[in-house]
Amino acid sequence: MEIEYSEGHVEHLNINQISVEELLKNLGIDPLEVIVKRNDTIILEDEILGKNDSIKIIRVIHGG
Repeated sequence: MEIEYSEGHVEHLNINQISVEELLKNLGIDPLEVIVKRNDTIILEDEILGKNDSIKIIRVIHGG
């Protein structure tokens, strides 16, 4: 699986299958602070990712 971060860093993981939620948890990323895209489509936390997927994790800037 290839993960591209909005900062430009790319990481390759050897994972056969994992949910977006589990992946973010394992990477130490708060799901409320990012948007995850696969093939230019935003996907939800319950989506299952496979080893051949390429995703992009985009940090969301928010304020109050």
